[in-house]
Amino acid sequence: MVHPFTVTCPQGNLSDCAINPTKIEAGLSIWHAAFTFADKTAVGEVALYVEFPMHGHLTTFTPLVYRDCALHQWFGATRVRSDFFYNAPFLSAVNNGHDNYATVAVSDAVNTVHFALGVRDFDEREKIRIDIVLPPMAERAGHFEVDIYIDERPRSMADTLADLGAWFRAYYPDRYPCPQAAEAPLYSSWYNCHQHPNAELLDRELDIAAKLGLGTLIIDDGWQYDGLGTGDYRDCGDWAVSAEKFPDLKAFAERAHARGIRVMLWFPVPFVGKNTEAYRAFKDRLLYENGDAGILDVRYAEVRAHIVGFLSRFVRDYDLDGLKLDFIDSFVNHPQMPPVNDQMDQPVLGRAVTALLEEVDEALRAIRPEVLLEYRQNYVGPAITRYGNMLRVADCAFASDVNRVGVADLRLLNYKLAVHSDMLYWAQDETPENVARQLLCTLFAVPQISVLLTQVPASHRAVIREFLRYHNENHDTLLHGRFDFVGMDRGYPMISAADDRKTVTALYQPLCVHYKGGQHDIFNATPGDEVTLINDTSLPCSARLFDATGAPVGRLTLMLGAHCLTLPIGGRIEIDG
Repeated sequence: MVHPFTVTCPQGNLSDCAINPTKIEAGLSIWHAAFTFADKTAVGEVALYVEFPMHGHLTTFTPLVYRDCALHQWFGATRVRSDFFYNAPFLSAVNNGHDNYATVAVSDAVNTVHFALGVRDFDEREKIRIDIVLPPMAERAGHFEVDIYIDERPRSMADTLADLGAWFRAYYPDRYPCPQAAEAPLYSSWYNCHQHPNAELLDRELDIAAKLGLGTLIIDDGWQYDGLGTGDYRDCGDWAVSAEKFPDLKAFAERAHARGIRVMLWFPVPFVGKNTEAYRAFKDRLLYENGDAGILDVRYAEVRAHIVGFLSRFVRDYDLDGLKLDFIDSFVNHPQMPPVNDQMDQPVLGRAVTALLEEVDEALRAIRPEVLLEYRQNYVGPAITRYGNMLRVADCAFASDVNRVGVADLRLLNYKLAVHSDMLYWAQDETPENVARQLLCTLFAVPQISVLLTQVPASHRAVIREFLRYHNENHDTLLHGRFDFVGMDRGYPMISAADDRKTVTALYQPLCVHYKGGQHDIFNATPGDEVTLINDTSLPCSARLFDATGAPVGRLTLMLGAHCLTLPIGGRIEIDG
C-alpha cells in the first residue's frame, strides 16, 4: 500500500526512506517509518506532510492551555513543538469544536518533533496539510525509526484522544497505578504565601483545611530560606529548611498527618543558585546559566545522583508524602549547553532527563511506595506520565477560564494519573458567587486551593465547604466518568462527566442542557441566574435547587419540553429520574 506522506530531506543526505503500514482500518492508519542517511555519523532534517480534504468547520487542538485554536493559512500555520519537556507529539484538526477531523501523532515523545497545520490556499489545492518535521539530533544519527498515527474517524475528540492515549501507552506504559491519595483535594501555600510560608501560619490554616475536606498540603517556594524571599533562585541548591520558618519540619508534618492531611514539598529540580555550595561544586557541570542560578547538566551520572540524593533525604528525614518537582522544562537544549564529552554517561539530553526521573522515582518509592509526585503543564507528553501521578494546569492565578481550559485539555489526554487544577486564588472581598465560579472551573479535576482560609470571610468558607463536600462525594463520576464537552474552540463553555450512577454538567456560558433521564446534576457557573433546560424524556421529573453553599432554594416538577429556571450563580439543580 502506498503511504500518504510527502517526504523531503533539505540537506539531501537521506539515502533510504521506508514507510510501511502496521495497521489499516476505516479512518485509522498507523505507519512505521525508517530513515537511513548516507553519512552514518550524521542526520539531516526529515520533513513529512499529509493532506486532507478542505471540508467542515475546522479549528485546531494541541494540549497546551495558552494556544490559538484558529485554522490558519499556510504562511501562518499553527506550529507546535513536542519533546520530553514540552507538549505531546500530536496535532489535531477539529470539526465543529467537538469532533475529530484529522489527528496526526508520532510515537517519539522524548526527542523534538515539530508539527504544523494550515490551509493550502496559495496553490488552490482545496486541502489542509499537517506537517511533521524531525530535526537533526544525536539520538537520530545515521538511522532512526518512528511510528506515525493518522486518525480521520469523525468521532468525539474525547473518544479520539482516548484511543490516542491508549496507543501512546504501548510506547510509554504506566509504571505504577495512580494512588487514591493523588486525587484528594489539595491546599497550596503558593499564591497565599508566595515565598514566605511558615509553620505557625500553616498550622492555623490546616485546622480549617482539614474540616473543609482538603486532604493534602503542598509547601511551595520559600521554605528553604529566611525572610520574605527575593523572587529569584540565587539561594536554591543547598536545600536546608529555614529554621526561622519551620523550626521542626518533621514535627510539622506529624501534626498535619494527625489532622488527616498529607504533606508535599516543592523543589525547583534543575536550579543551583550562585550563592550556594552546590553551585560551586557543579559549576563545570551546568547546561547553562539562568540569571542568578545555573541549570544542572543531568547528562552526568554524578549530577543525577546529587539530585536523587537530596530529594530522597527530604522524603525520608521529614516523613514527607510527596514532592512537587518543578521546572523540568528548564532541562532543555540551550545555546550555552556544553558539547558531549566522554564523562557523560547519558549524552542525549532527553534520555538523560528520563534517566533522572526514573532514578528519582525508584529511590523515592523505595522509601514510600505510594509517593506523590506532581508535574505540570506544559510538559504533558506521554513520556512524563511514567514518572509521576499528579499533573497540574500551568500557572494561571485568578484566570478561572484558563484553569478550566487547562483542566479539560489534560482530561482529554486520558492519562492514568490525577489531573489537578492550578491553585485557586481570589480577593478576600470577592463575592461568594465568583468564588463558586472559580471553584466550578475545577469541578472535573482535583482542586487546589491557595487562599488564606483563616482570613477569607465565613461566606467564602461556606462555599468551599459545600464544593469540597460535593466533590468528595461524587469523586468517581467527576474524575473517572466519561468526559464530554461543548465548544473546544470556545474554551469549553459546557462540560459533563457521566457514569452508571449519574451525570454531572457544568454550564460556564448560557447554553441549553438536555435532560435524557437518570440522575443529573447541573451547575450554574455562568454570569447570570438563568438556566435553560429541556426535558427530553417521556415523563415529568422532579428537581431540587440549591445555592452555592448547598442551601435548598426550591423544588419543582419538570414537564416535557423546555424550561427557563432561576438558579443562583454557583448553585446546582439535582434532577431525579
